[in-house]
Amino acid sequence: MAEATTYLSFREDRYREFFRYGGASELLTNIYRDVYRDDYPEEASPFGFVTRRDLEWIADELRLSAGASLLDVGCGRGGPGMAVAQKLDARLTGIDIVAEAVALARQLQKRFRLRFAPVFAQGSFDRTGLPDESMDGVMSVDCFWMVLDKMAALGEVKRVMMPGAKLAMTTWVPSYLDMKSLLAGASLRLCHQEIAPLWMERQLRVYEQILKNRQELERELGADAIRVLVSESENAPAHLAETPRMRIVAERAS
Repeated sequence: MAEATTYLSFREDRYREFFRYGGASELLTNIYRDVYRDDYPEEASPFGFVTRRDLEWIADELRLSAGASLLDVGCGRGGPGMAVAQKLDARLTGIDIVAEAVALARQLQKRFRLRFAPVFAQGSFDRTGLPDESMDGVMSVDCFWMVLDKMAALGEVKRVMMPGAKLAMTTWVPSYLDMKSLLAGASLRLCHQEIAPLWMERQLRVYEQILKNRQELERELGADAIRVLVSESENAPAHLAETPRMRIVAERAS
């Protein structure tokens, strides 16, 4: 089990099995609903710790004009990106390393009223497959922490951003990581960073409920799909105090 845990911890596609089994669980959804209450972005059908206020914050920070191009890196099932695109009336492109997540995002798009049909494709933070300077704004929700080569990932983001474009993302940042220097190394300027409100107490409550209901979740999703969630719930709490969940905004200056 220790070997499996270590393996999953260092895989960028660590949630593949979850998405392969449909990426949906009524019990897991109810856990998030109960913990986040009115801050749970029901319409986005998220997988993870993103809140309604996070998505409003991303939209406010990017401030895109109608019809502008928006990239969601690590889009998962696509709901958070589509929620932001709907609010901004933007042209959304969603990229995820897990093919099964991309397929689920294409199904979920029927739920949203978007003027511009979103495009979802398989790709990664450091290999988006998109043209140079093709995006007016970039968002990412709770994905950057899993990226192994963070400098390459930020360099790729900078490459696809238009001059003056912004990146708005949420992610966990360990105490040893200097985001300002990391961003500067990719020619991105840190505009703002803050600790996400109420993040730790909510995250710990979700983990507690996952472990409490692990057998029922396994029956609903299957052993392979639930393994990564149980492993994370058992191991992550010990590291959260030194790894806050951050909101980060950066800009491509030129």
